[in-house]
Amino acid sequence: MYAIHPIASHTPHATHAKRFNKRFKIYATPYKAVDPYRETSLRYMGYANELGEAFTTYLPEWGLPASYCVAASYVMFDTIDKGQKAYDAADEGEKFQDTLRISAETLTWQMLASVFWPGSIIRVIVNASATMISNRDLDDQLHFLPTLIGLMAIPVIVKPIDTTVDKLMENSVSKVINGEIKTPEDASAAFMTTIGSFSVPPIMFFIAAAIKKLKT
Repeated sequence: MYAIHPIASHTPHATHAKRFNKRFKIYATPYKAVDPYRETSLRYMGYANELGEAFTTYLPEWGLPASYCVAASYVMFDTIDKGQKAYDAADEGEKFQDTLRISAETLTWQMLASVFWPGSIIRVIVNASATMISNRDLDDQLHFLPTLIGLMAIPVIVKPIDTTVDKLMENSVSKVINGEIKTPEDASAAFMTTIGSFSVPPIMFFIAAAIKKLKT
């Protein structure tokens, strides 16, 4: 679920200029080496849970949880990597703050945009497709169709999810992390946006469960 973006030109300490990192956008530091988590095949670990949701019918009971563990591991590795780069790039006396800030933003963004939002949306799509087929007594002939539809949906939902999470982060979690809350109104807006951001996955999982119960 990722798109490769060019590296922005930042000075080593310009961590405030553009904070929000797409999954394949390298955190801006003096480093010019390849980012192993966003420019190599390791990035496909982030697709594991979406693939798990799409193939859930064919997986053993532990398969779907395992796919989420793989995706979460990718997120943690990327968070550690970006935190280390932030530490190395920061001025003395600000290393801890910059590392904590970048790590927190990376972890939050990745968990929302790479794991829970796409995973929950793919589950809704797969369950809706499976229910439709089941209710038309086409399970035997088209049992593969929900998986196929789920796989086809993955690249379609990438950009909308990434863009939406970017905007939500800008107005909520990132403002808090970077100390940009200046007024009670800012705090209230950030709080409500944060709640909304984290509410989407459980709502989508609930909808997916409800759809599944409609199968005849």
